[in-house]
Amino acid sequence: MYIILHIQFSNEDKTLSHRGKYIIRNNKNKQIGNLTYIFFENNSPQYMMLSDIIFEKEYRNIGLGSMTLDLFETRAKSYGAHYITGDLSPVDEEKSADEELRNNFYLKRGYKIINSGKIYKSLNSN
Repeated sequence: MYIILHIQFSNEDKTLSHRGKYIIRNNKNKQIGNLTYIFFENNSPQYMMLSDIIFEKEYRNIGLGSMTLDLFETRAKSYGAHYITGDLSPVDEEKSADEELRNNFYLKRGYKIINSGKIYKSLNSN
C-alpha cells in the first residue's frame, strides 16, 4: 500500500498562483518519493512547471511515478494550465541506461524532450 499526499503552498509574492507537492509514502509511513510543481496563472498562456519528480531507486518502475504524474496532470488541467514544462535533472543518472529510462518515462506519457534538458507537454490536445 502506498499513500500519495498533496500539499498546496500559499502564494506570497503574487507572481505565482499555486505551488504544491505530492509526497509518496510507503506502508511504513516512510517518504519514498515526491513531485513538486509551480502553476503560473498570471502568464498567457497559463502553464504548470514540473519542478522535480524523484523516487527512491527500489520504488521505481512499479507504476508510482506514472500514477503521481497522472494526478499532477489532472490538477494542472483543473487549474486551467495549457501546457506543462520542466527541466530534466541528471542527478540520479549515473549511467546512460538511467538517462534512457528517464527519457522513456516522459516520452511514453506524451512529453517532448527539447534540447536534451527540458520537457514539454501540451494539455490542449487531450
